[in-house]
Amino acid sequence: MLLLIGCFFNVSQVVADDEIELTWLISPLESEPFQVVISDDPAAPRGIIADILHEALASTPLTLKLIERPFKRIRRELLEGQYDNWISYGSPVWQYQPLLEIGEYVQVPLLTSDYWLISRTQDARDPHDDKAFFQRKVIVINGFDYHPDFHRWVNAQQITLIAAPSPRHALAMLEKKRGDFFLVENWRYLWHVKRYTDNPSAFAGVDVSHIHPSATLFLLVDRRLPAAVRQLLYEQLAAMRQQGRLEAILEAYR
Repeated sequence: MLLLIGCFFNVSQVVADDEIELTWLISPLESEPFQVVISDDPAAPRGIIADILHEALASTPLTLKLIERPFKRIRRELLEGQYDNWISYGSPVWQYQPLLEIGEYVQVPLLTSDYWLISRTQDARDPHDDKAFFQRKVIVINGFDYHPDFHRWVNAQQITLIAAPSPRHALAMLEKKRGDFFLVENWRYLWHVKRYTDNPSAFAGVDVSHIHPSATLFLLVDRRLPAAVRQLLYEQLAAMRQQGRLEAILEAYR
């Protein structure tokens, strides 16, 4: 508690001299439910990471400026240095090295995403039977980073990858038999299948952690943020995790 109070005091001093506004870049189409979810209901969830971030900042002098961009444009503009004091999220499993050269993780795990292979229910297969996937078509999200283990499996099974612009589109493509399977994190799948399909029971998902490792998500922040601000974010998130408030936020998205 003393450490948190001391940290808050230091941040207040920094903000008093030059108010710090964090730039929160969002891409709702690709990133639901992690980032902002478009809704006419002001009480609706804003996205898992957005809800966590808003609660973490509620009692601090820091403010958020939201900028909406397509996912690939966000990445490009970050690398071009177009934004100061930016804040995002990521996972070591995604292994996109250029962003890690300009940003760093706040070392409090927010959640873990398991990777599932989704199929039409009647076409579900044993995930450990490689013969069931030989020369099949697997849908992935355009621009997303996938672990080298997954790409080795793709090459070994002579799988064709088909790119979709978003999970919503991927499920529609799967339903129309434009692919045999869809690789996606469990959080993304559960959110999209409930909200953007007419018949969730038409799809089946199996855990394929042996093909693609689970991803633990962290806040990813601009390395140029003052040390006091980064420490405050750590303290706020650590307290939320210890008090069960992170888990409470996740419940709305299960």
